[in-house]
Amino acid sequence: MQDRSTWVFENEDVVVCEVTGLRPGAVFNRWTVVEYVGRAKRGYQFRFRCACGKERICEADAIKSGKSLSCRKCSAKIVGETIHKTHGLSRTKVYRTWNAMKTRCYNPKNVKSYRYHGARGIRVADEWLHDFDAFYAHIGEPPTPLHTIDRIDVNGHYEPGNVRWATQYEQSQNTRRAVAKREKRKAAKAVLVMEDGTEIY
Repeated sequence: MQDRSTWVFENEDVVVCEVTGLRPGAVFNRWTVVEYVGRAKRGYQFRFRCACGKERICEADAIKSGKSLSCRKCSAKIVGETIHKTHGLSRTKVYRTWNAMKTRCYNPKNVKSYRYHGARGIRVADEWLHDFDAFYAHIGEPPTPLHTIDRIDVNGHYEPGNVRWATQYEQSQNTRRAVAKREKRKAAKAVLVMEDGTEIY
């Protein structure tokens, strides 16, 4: 009669495969079970082959739980594809504008831009700060490559109703200095009304 302990040892791979459900050829996400390797401190170890052909030895639980979906190279590729599928505009001018807008307001290391924006309390609307799609839905594509983002109220925030695409000339007419000059001229021409109703220009 065959010694039972020897039988269990010789057939351990079969028993483990049955218990874990990780039979050779079984597919979990991008991993395919190749063979049972042995025991480890955290459980049973198997050899898996990724869809790209790369093999890796890891614990059964990591694969079954979905903690590991593929090899590192494929995981990075999947993440990249997911990001681009979100809006497909990550390399466009409007996307760069969105990032630059946030940098001006929240990155003190960008001294030149932050000085005139974040340091003055200029902020990005909450609904745009982490949602490019919401920003894009509001502002759309620039009319021409020469148009850049501009705040209508130079002292206001980057928020719905206060941003537009503008040419360099339009923006030069909307700087704090230009606005101050217009206000000064307007004030100089304002009509003063005396108590008796006399108008003084």
